[in-house]
Amino acid sequence: MNRSFATRTLAALALAAALVPAASAQTAGAKIGVIDVQRILTESVAGKQAMGNDGRLSLAEDKIAEMEKQAEDKVIAFRRFQDDADRDLQKARDVAFDAIEKRVLPLINQIGNEGGYTVIFNKFQSGLIYADDKVDLTAEVIKRFDAMPAAAAPKGK
Repeated sequence: MNRSFATRTLAALALAAALVPAASAQTAGAKIGVIDVQRILTESVAGKQAMGNDGRLSLAEDKIAEMEKQAEDKVIAFRRFQDDADRDLQKARDVAFDAIEKRVLPLINQIGNEGGYTVIFNKFQSGLIYADDKVDLTAEVIKRFDAMPAAAAPKGK
């Protein structure tokens, strides 16, 4: 059941309505009838097949389902894009941190040699739970690291 059926039915009704006065003038006792196209669409077997349980056209439901699927696909594509972007960002961070680490490790070795340290731990990443602030060399490393030229690496061990 589609719009063309309703359009054809309405056109036929309009034509019949136009012909009725002429026919009634010729024929005495003519009968006139009316139909409710909306009821035909909602109560006939073909109409019920074209309509969903809640009164929406099943074609519209198919279109809604298709649009929902497209939206879901776009959400999935966006999540993949976001995951890829996060991975790329993490990779860029890793490269940047590796470059910093390569520059700072010789500096830490130099500070260790100059200060006579036996061991320098990476605070909280080496299993260290407590360290007195007096043994924290971070401020000294940052001070010297910031003072270094960008491409220079200290001479050390």
